[in-house]
Parts: sequence; structure tokens; C-alpha cells
Amino acid sequence: MAASQASSPESDFQLLQAVAQEILRTQDLKDLLWAIVRAVSDQLGIYYVSIALLEEGRLVFRSAHGGDIDNRGLFAAMGAEAMTLPVGEGLVGRAVKQLATVRVDDVSLESDYYSVDFLPDTRSEVVVPIVNRDQVLGVLDVQATTEAAFDERTVGQLELLAPLIGVALENARVIERLEDQNRQLALSAAVSRIAVGATDVEDLARRVSIRLREEYGVQFVGVTVLDAAGVALELMGCAMEPGFDSAPPTTWSLDHRLVGRALASECTLVFDAEVEPSREGGFSDSSQSEIAVPLLSGGKVVGVLHLVSTESGRFDPEDAQALEALAGPIAHALANAVALMRISDLRKDLSSMIVHDVRNPLMVVLTALKVLDRVEAVQQDARCQRYLRNAGVAGDEVLRLVGSLLDLQKLESGELSLQRTEFALGDVVARVVTNNRILAEVEEVSLDYHTAPDLPAIRADLDLVLRTVENLVGNAVKFTPSGGAVQVSVRSASREELEVHLANVARGVLVEVRDSGEGIPVEEQIRIFEKFGVVESRKRRVKVSTGLGLALCKLVVITHGGVIWVDSQPGKGARFMFILPLDG
Repeated sequence: MAASQASSPESDFQLLQAVAQEILRTQDLKDLLWAIVRAVSDQLGIYYVSIALLEEGRLVFRSAHGGDIDNRGLFAAMGAEAMTLPVGEGLVGRAVKQLATVRVDDVSLESDYYSVDFLPDTRSEVVVPIVNRDQVLGVLDVQATTEAAFDERTVGQLELLAPLIGVALENARVIERLEDQNRQLALSAAVSRIAVGATDVEDLARRVSIRLREEYGVQFVGVTVLDAAGVALELMGCAMEPGFDSAPPTTWSLDHRLVGRALASECTLVFDAEVEPSREGGFSDSSQSEIAVPLLSGGKVVGVLHLVSTESGRFDPEDAQALEALAGPIAHALANAVALMRISDLRKDLSSMIVHDVRNPLMVVLTALKVLDRVEAVQQDARCQRYLRNAGVAGDEVLRLVGSLLDLQKLESGELSLQRTEFALGDVVARVVTNNRILAEVEEVSLDYHTAPDLPAIRADLDLVLRTVENLVGNAVKFTPSGGAVQVSVRSASREELEVHLANVARGVLVEVRDSGEGIPVEEQIRIFEKFGVVESRKRRVKVSTGLGLALCKLVVITHGGVIWVDSQPGKGARFMFILPLDG
């Protein structure tokens, strides 16, 4: 059917009905545009129909049907720039400028006719502006292969159709913006969960990279972090499509292409191989477009987020805006993780220093105290004896702390393997109680123990188990007020205790250290097993650190396959208990 023949009222209705059906069928902007041009072309029998949208002062052709481009693949292959015209150029530009329909019966007579190679047979053209609420959204452009192909009726049909298209476009854009916002919110929520759940810097960077590569469908996403000296960027984590490229370097200089420039400028930068054919800014020969977003926390750049695609023109201003919105939470999480990592490194260095530089002098001091204790003049002086005894107790406590530091460091790094031997746990408890009687006398606390008869031997690391019991008993004595009592007992764990605390174990031995101290509030019962956890002590009237003892106890017990916990109420003392399995 020729366009000039489409002149009946029935055809007007059929056209409106066909387009309305397509509008109701889809809410996606791209699908909507293609459905409209196809419906107009089919209903009016027009050679070529296209829609160009007004975007940032340009007319960008987003869909077309007819002629020699009956598929979307050609549009994608030509690229957005090839299908773009400045406002005011060509017949489409004239229609926008004049806000009126432009009808040309013979395009060869028009000096501003914009000819294209894939439409060599065009002879006549009609361009109708698409307006909604006095705002120009774009144009509906139709072309025919014969001169004067469009009569008044056809032009009227197109002008009747244009407002309907305008409303549909505006609705689709609103829905598109809402969907983009929902996707951005969902992505932000996912990144926030990653930031909270990540265990360290590398884990955070890797998981963020994986999530963003899934979201954007690119070939590479990397997170680089500025090193402690501020002289290089370290690749902390990345996600890369298999076969995309060789493994990226782990350390980049500060002038490394796009990433380095983004770091120095503190601005989001985009690279496109079509714009920069020299490829000086490219990630590799495989990349066609890239975006680098600086990660700023506290006004300082902590790293760069880097996305790479093999598709040219892949990143637009909306992508940049979305990634910049994500950059803040990522940067803050990275800064915190980096700070924790460096604090952890400093603690390890401090631990090593304490172990190596304090242990030997301390041993000299303790040896000197023992020698002084044998001096006859000292033995005859009760005050000197008391001073020596107190100094010896304090020295032994410092020595235990040094040992705990070393053991904790080795257990956390996996360097310390269990040296299992068979021994009676009751003998260990008896030895610890005996060793702590002097401390109990100094603190004016009674200390006693009880071992259940016929208790089976266990296979465990004797030194570590001994240190665990020592820490529990020592803490109980220190935190029990004068006149109080500490009771240590060893027995078989009951079936109920195993079901509650260690369900996968059939038999176990339980050690309980009970004191009559001030108790531990529920909210502090988890923190006391952390390194240098802080609890309130009414006995000492200050907040005191639990040091490393309980953290070591927990790690030792867990390494043996056991469990440790505390049962306490303020003012009613505390019961520290741990179970070691007999089947391990």
C-alpha cells in the first residue's frame, strides 16, 4: 500500500490502534521505538520510517524500519555518532527549529536535505516534531521512493500520531529512570553488604569487582589501592572474563595510563579507542573503552575503580554518575579495611618486638629474683620476702602474656601445629591451681579444685591446654574481690551439654572455672574473648582490658575442635567452661 493511498478514516483508526497496541505492549524505551516505526511502516506502506530523539542538543536516531536497514544490528555497527545530527541541520533539524511539520515533495530540490548511503532511493520526505507538554522530544521521519508521495491525509495521520508517541516516550523515560534508580539502589545495597561482610582489603576488592562485572557485563573490573608510601597503586582485587587478556600487573605506577591520570586529577576519566587511536591511555590492545573512577575517603584518594570493555563507546555519562555514587561507599570501606590491615601489621610487628626484645630481659629479671630469694639476709627479712614474692608473681604474669602473644600470633597464621600427647586433664588443673596459690594469697582469694574420679585421658597439646587453664584461673583470681573464692573442676561433659554446645561430638571432658566475683554483663560476654577486650571492673573501679588470655583460650579450644563459653550474671560471679572432645 502506497502512502498516498492511506486516506480513509478507517486507516486513521487502524494506524492509531496499531501504534496504541505497541505502546501498551512494552514499557522499554528501545523496544517501544522499534515497535512504533515498524507499525507505522507496515500500516502506511512507507519505504522508510525512523525516530530521532533530542539528546543534549543533538538529534540521535534511535530506531528505523524499512529501506535497507530492517534490523537493529546495523544501527549498533554504525555507532551512535554515525546516526546523530546537530539541531538545525537537515530536514529533521528544520522541523525541530520551526516546531512545525516539514513536507518535501522532491528532496533533490532541498539544499539542506541530508542524504545517507543506505537510503539511495529517497525522493520525498515528511518530518513531524514529537512534542509533549510544550517540550520537543524528537522527530518522526518518513521517506518514500516517489516524488510527492505524501498527501494531506497521510501528513494529518502522522501529525495525529506524534502526540501519542510523545506521551509514550515520556512515560517510557520515566519508567526507565525509575528502573535505573531501582537498579542503582539494588547495586548500592549489594556493594554495602559486600563492604560489611568482607573480611579484608583483598576480599572486599575482589567481591566488589565480581559484582560490578556482573552488573555492567564488561571484560575487566579492578580495584587498585594507593600503597602506604603513596608511591604506587596496588591491584587488590579484580574480576576478568576468561581469555580476555593476560594477568594484569599487581603494582602500577602512579602515571599508569588512565588509572594514574584519574588518581592525579581526582576526576572520573573515560578512554575510547576511537577517540584516542594512539591507545596511549588503553589498558591493553584488547580494550576499546574504559572508565576510571577515583575512590575518595575523607577528602583523600585511596584508590581507583577501573572498568574495561571490548566494546567502543561502552561508557556514557549515566555510567559515570552511577559508578561515582558507588565509589563513596567502596572508598570508605577500603579506607577502613586498609587501616585495619595496617593496624594488624603494626600489632604483629609489636608482638614480634615484645617476644624477641622483652622475653630475654624478663627471663634475666626472674632469674635474679630467684637468686635473691636464696640470699640469707633476704630470707630473714619478711618485707623483702613479700616484695620478692609480689615481683615474682608480676613477672610470671608478664611472661605468660609474652607467651600468649607468640602463641596467638602463630595460631592465627597457621604456623603453630598441635603437638598432641595423652595426659590427664585433672593433673593439668592441679598443677595450675598449685602455681596460682601465691597469686590467690596476694589477692586474698581462696582457690581450690575438684577432679571427677575415673576421668579418661585426652589427646591434646599439653602446653596449650595448660596455658588455657592458667589464663582462666589467673583471670578468675584477679577479678574476684578479697574474701571471695575460685573453684576449678574437671568432669565428663553431659549429653545435654554436648547437644547444646558441641553437637557433633559424642564424648568430651569439661573444665569449669567458677568465681564469686562481680559477674559479667551479657553485652560484654562476647567482647571478653576478643584480643584486648575491655570490661568494667567494680573491684578495680575502672574499665580494664582482658588482654590476650581469653582470646588465646578461645583459639586454642577451637583449634582442638572444642568449645568455650561463659555463664554469668552481674553480682553473681562467673562460670567459664570449655569442652575438649575425647574422640579428636
